[in-house]
Amino acid sequence: MTLDYSDAPTWHRAGDVYASLLRQLQPPVADDPMIWGRFAAVITDVSGVDPQSITPDSPLICDDQLWRGMGRTSAMLWVLLIAGVALTAMLVLLLR
Repeated sequence: MTLDYSDAPTWHRAGDVYASLLRQLQPPVADDPMIWGRFAAVITDVSGVDPQSITPDSPLICDDQLWRGMGRTSAMLWVLLIAGVALTAMLVLLLR
């Protein structure tokens, strides 16, 4: 099974991702009441969050303003690093 990421920009809560998952599952599996528990266990595996604490209204980690800010900062640092390397290379070429 492959999750369709085309609607990923609309995923703000765990329930949004879960709804996308259910659309990909066949009816007998999608109707299984244990699916939510398995889904919660999978999405919390890396973060260490207790799967029992996840509800459909739980925000995804990227929905937190702190994480968004860190992502922007990280991207900016990469841009500055690349620009610095490019400028250094240009200076080396010019000073030869």
